Amino acid sequence: MATDTSRKPNFEDLKVGAQVKAFRKAKKYSLSELARITSISEATLSRVENEQTPVSAHNLYILSQALDVDITAFFEAAAQPMRTGVRSISRAGE
Repeated sequence: MATDTSRKPNFEDLKVGAQVKAFRKAKKYSLSELARITSISEATLSRVENEQTPVSAHNLYILSQALDVDITAFFEAAAQPMRTGVRSISRAGE
């Protein structure tokens, strides 16, 4: 079975910035506080949170440490099913 490789991954599809913002707010950190803790500029953090720029793996690791979350948590929203509802499987002949 062939897979479709024509569509390139888009960092905006992952919504990593939204996750960063949600975790920051859960910790009650302001943008400037998180910038001070991580040594990532406030401007860069703002662009990441607003999905204007992708976050590097290095900065994502730093953010995971500062926000006390596993690095995979930034991708959990993207891993959720597109739709909710009842799904069924039918086998041939049943």
